[in-house]
Amino acid sequence: MPHVAAEVEENIRNTQSWKSEGIIVTGSSPAECRQFLELTDVPLVFVDGYLENPCPRYANVGTKDRQGGYMMARYLLEQGHRNIRGSCRAL
Repeated sequence: MPHVAAEVEENIRNTQSWKSEGIIVTGSSPAECRQFLELTDVPLVFVDGYLENPCPRYANVGTKDRQGGYMMARYLLEQGHRNIRGSCRAL
């Protein structure tokens, strides 16, 4: 069940009340990922959750941003598009 909450604790409370068997976490900072690990015992999957110490309690699904950008641009070119613009800025 998709759910968005501002605080890790709210997500944990909701998953406990729903008796969730696992949690998929997206868009969390390393500090928030650590909180999830500390506050729950259910299996976790982080999508681009950059944790410095891997452990068997979670999986991380990463993205290959440059490869994805290349594949998207190639697809657009193969479809005949020629005016393709992108931007990249340092965060």
